[in-house]
Amino acid sequence: MGSEVFYNEEIDLKLVEPFIIQKGNYISILIKDFRNNLSQIDTAFKQLTSLKNIDPNGYCIEYYFNSNDVSCMIKVV
Repeated sequence: MGSEVFYNEEIDLKLVEPFIIQKGNYISILIKDFRNNLSQIDTAFKQLTSLKNIDPNGYCIEYYFNSNDVSCMIKVV
């Protein structure tokens, strides 16, 4: 699960477990205007996880550039 904080007052840091994204190479799919078709995110991760060179200990990451565009990423070996 991921989260986004707009203001420090929104979050109680005692309730959040820190998570550090591993250094390395990632492959990604950029989805523009994802809000008009949310299923694009699921489709992107299905495509990425079907690749043979993904890190078996990796995880899926969503990076939101703004309120309309997202990059779906997964670590590769």
